[in-house]
Amino acid sequence: MIARITSSKSFRQVVYYNENKLKDKSAQCIDAVGFGQEHYTLTSKEKLQRLQKQARKNRQVKTNAMHISLNFEHGEKLSQFKLRQIAASYMDKIGFGGQPYLVYLHKDAGHPHIHIVTTNIRDDGSRIPTHNIGATIGMVAREQVEEEFGLVKAAGRGNAYFQGIVPADIEGILGGTVKNKATVSNIVRAVLSKYQFTSLGEFNAILRQFNVMADPGAEGSLLREREGILYSAIDKEGEKAGAQIKASSIYVNGWGNLPNSPTTRLLKAKYEQSAYRRQAFRDELAATIEQILQQGVLFSEFRERLRAKKIEITVRYNVKGHMSGIIFVDHENGVAFQGSDLRKGMGAAGIAARLVSAENITRSFNTRLVNDTLAATVYSEGFVQVLRAWKDSGLQVEARQLPDGAVYFYMGATHLPTGSFIPAPSHIQKYLLVNLSRADSRTNRGYRRREDSPAEIHAAVSTLASSGLWLHSIIRELVTAEEEQGHLPYELLKEAKKRKRKKRSR
Repeated sequence: MIARITSSKSFRQVVYYNENKLKDKSAQCIDAVGFGQEHYTLTSKEKLQRLQKQARKNRQVKTNAMHISLNFEHGEKLSQFKLRQIAASYMDKIGFGGQPYLVYLHKDAGHPHIHIVTTNIRDDGSRIPTHNIGATIGMVAREQVEEEFGLVKAAGRGNAYFQGIVPADIEGILGGTVKNKATVSNIVRAVLSKYQFTSLGEFNAILRQFNVMADPGAEGSLLREREGILYSAIDKEGEKAGAQIKASSIYVNGWGNLPNSPTTRLLKAKYEQSAYRRQAFRDELAATIEQILQQGVLFSEFRERLRAKKIEITVRYNVKGHMSGIIFVDHENGVAFQGSDLRKGMGAAGIAARLVSAENITRSFNTRLVNDTLAATVYSEGFVQVLRAWKDSGLQVEARQLPDGAVYFYMGATHLPTGSFIPAPSHIQKYLLVNLSRADSRTNRGYRRREDSPAEIHAAVSTLASSGLWLHSIIRELVTAEEEQGHLPYELLKEAKKRKRKKRSR
């Protein structure tokens, strides 16, 4: 069994995602716990209102809708009675046993699975903690339920099982050992049933994961005018393999007055339907992407870390080689999104701007080195010792003087180009200016000019800054027998002298 727990701010989205599947007969409500009446007597509105009423017992909690899916192995014969028992046992083990919840049996995938809708607000208004629940008590509960009901264990299973779709065997199709039409037709039907998407681009982004593509024809072509589509198996390079298959020759379960074949007309209706159904998973997907981006990753790392979470990306580039479009396919939740539809800044340009490029890898490294080194610095040991500690850590300092005479310090790794150095934090800028302006002093009386203006301090440092100030040269010029107090920041020195005068006056 594979379990998935997600949270949402909208009961309406989560409930109607499942209720809409009842309408097209791809799901069935099999239980309603804590609703005061049998599930088959409840209307969609009554189900929604019951959960909303429970959640209103704590209006401060905004993320209060919980959506849980339990997925079982192919071939596991589980009656509705058994599924209700499994749902009850799992809910009890994750701490939701006393909550009202709905259980839906979904029939739109290649494996049996149920969805559970509930809330994390208790009767007394307290909130059930759900942070990282799936990876903690949720994992323990899953293993216990597997043992209790003799279910096939989730450990060791790959993505192919969970997706319920087997990619087209291109070598088999080209070699004639695999039937091209049956393979492509099965994949198209499964994707239409399992996934939610709102454009042909998103549809193709999903199909490509299973070595298939949909071609609506060129602009102005007869195929495009008649809203037809040709489906083909494709290899890893995207080249078509085997004969193309007309949409009209593939049977799917249509609805309403729509055709029973995956033509453009049927797909447009699917787009409208999916626009609502996929919303329950948008925030979760956006949060996952944001978490990875905040780690400062290369494009290759970005793709691999998403793959580890069963999320694939399809990228489109313009003639200049710049990223011009990006689509995210969440296989676990069966949804596809254009990046720009997820959240502001997650379109192609926003993603490209946040990925670490080959040019700024060194800047990222320098940022980590500077932060770690400064956090470990013991300033009370004296200025020279501080500089020595920085050098031992591989840190280097450069002073740059602007045309107006102002001096600013930049820090980075000794072995990296100074162009990638980052500005020193403001308190370090002051620390270096105060100490270096008195670097020629041989006694602690170097602070006799503490009334100096910032401009005079800058001028005192400018001789060192004019040719670039490197850490090793600073140390070479400052290794001296000066007293430790002589190299404390001005503010600390001032406080120390005040305490000394008070002591003497006593």
